[in-house]
Amino acid sequence: ELDLRHQTATQYSLACRSPIAGSGHVFIGILRAMADDYGALVMLEHLGASQGIETISISLVASEFATGRRFDLGCRDD
Repeated sequence: ELDLRHQTATQYSLACRSPIAGSGHVFIGILRAMADDYGALVMLEHLGASQGIETISISLVASEFATGRRFDLGCRDD
């Protein structure tokens, strides 16, 4: 289960709930590959795990850093 939260215009957090320990690190790899494909410059940080939830900090530095397809992060507004 993934829960993407919009913090600021360029900051997001992704909560990863999985029975498999370390799944947050897998999602960091997926996000890096996606950002590279779309030409976005992002900073990703694994913030640790608590009660089976791993949290990733996502900072969108430049959405058009390199030539690529359009890149937008989206999430539900709560």
